[in-house]
This record gives sequence, C-alpha cells and structure tokens, in this order.
Amino acid sequence: MSKKWYVGMAAGRALFWGINGILSNILFERIDVSPDWLTTARLFISGIVLLIYSLLRRQNIFKIWRSPKNAGILLSFSLIGIYFAQSNFVRTLYYGNAAVATVLQYMAPALIVIFLAIFRQTWPRR
Repeated sequence: MSKKWYVGMAAGRALFWGINGILSNILFERIDVSPDWLTTARLFISGIVLLIYSLLRRQNIFKIWRSPKNAGILLSFSLIGIYFAQSNFVRTLYYGNAAVATVLQYMAPALIVIFLAIFRQTWPRR
C-alpha cells in the first residue's frame, strides 16, 4: 500500500476520534445516555464490524477458542484492557470533556510504567 493510503488512514482516524468526542457529548446532553450504555454499545458495534470483516476475509473466527489459554488471555484482555479503558474514556467524556479524556487516554501507558516501577521498586530496563 502506498504512503498516501497510510496518511489518509491516519487522517481518517484523527477525524473519527474528534467526531467521537463531539457525538458522545451530544448523546450525554440531549438524549441522556448513560456512560455504561454508550460503552457497551460502542464495543458491541465494533465487535460486530470486526466479525463481519473477518468473515468477509474468510478468517476462522473460532480458532482462538480451541486453546483454553488463548481464550483466557482474550477474555481477560477484553474485560480488563478494552472494557475498562473504554469505560474510563467515556466516563471522562461524561463528567469532563473530550480534551481531558484524550490526555488521560494517552497518558495511560506512562502511568502504568510509573505504577509498576513503584510497585516493583525497580525502573524498567528500556
């Protein structure tokens, strides 16, 4: 794929990220949607889109469930990683604004490294 394709994808991602915050605020203010409902709806719709995409590419979507270890990793990442990150982002949109939510979202990896460094009492090697 060409460089223009990747630039377009990055621009589209930024556009949708901005639209996401605005539409979420509209849903919160005008329709009185709860953060939990919006998080669940976003993740459900995203999951359906990814499943349809995988099926169109003729990928075996049930292969991950053959290994209990892989299934456990997927479920824990889905619940702990994805759901809580999205839930916190949407709650920040609900109680604050899109700018604060974006800053907190992008600070998360650094905060995790700092937390682990304090908890383990050692700094990461790299």
